[in-house]
Amino acid sequence: MGMVIFTKSGTFKPSDYSLRAGDTVNLVIVGGGQGGTAYDSSAGGNGATSSFGSFLTAAGGSSSSEIYSPGNGGFILPAYGISDSRGNEEFNGMFAGGGNGTTFSDTDSVIYGGNGYGAGGGGGSSSINDGKPGEIKFGSAILTDSSVAVSVGGGGGGGVHVYRSSGIDIAGTAGTTSNGGTGGYSDGIGGGMGGYNNKKGSDAYKISGSYSGYAGGGGAGGCVIVFW
Repeated sequence: MGMVIFTKSGTFKPSDYSLRAGDTVNLVIVGGGQGGTAYDSSAGGNGATSSFGSFLTAAGGSSSSEIYSPGNGGFILPAYGISDSRGNEEFNGMFAGGGNGTTFSDTDSVIYGGNGYGAGGGGGSSSINDGKPGEIKFGSAILTDSSVAVSVGGGGGGGVHVYRSSGIDIAGTAGTTSNGGTGGYSDGIGGGMGGYNNKKGSDAYKISGSYSGYAGGGGAGGCVIVFW
């Protein structure tokens, strides 16, 4: 059995793997995860769509998407399964998961992102604000002699809410097929960067300032797995 994993966008050339026109390959496509929402309107950025040419496409996680897996967990390669666990564990040397969100106050409270490719980032204030995971699609394709364009969706950046008299809400930006989205930022509080290419979504952070608030973690990047 042969297998190739794309964690960034690229090209699948059948002849590179001794495959020919008419051969069938099996596919697992995972969209990028949404960044964690900090509070109210400070939404996490959407994950980007992943695809294997025109054969199969998996949408990125977004506020309007269905929950494609339990909790905000993503796709775990070694088990070929879906994870609902949290904590950004490492599986067979591949580090993929959503970043952790944090409530920044006198006693900081961490909300963990999900494990796996396409997992959502942790919410800034509670688990109900976790980013939605990217869609996970299974399928197959009958190859031609042509190369296939492979797109891998990056995770979205985490949103930020800073306490002031009126409050400030800054959404994270969406992931793309070449990188993760950027987290919101204000008054020294930042949302996590979306993950991409085996780099997990980063955690929310605070570097300075007297303001308290919430910040979401970055969503995990997706992947495209081809096996035969």
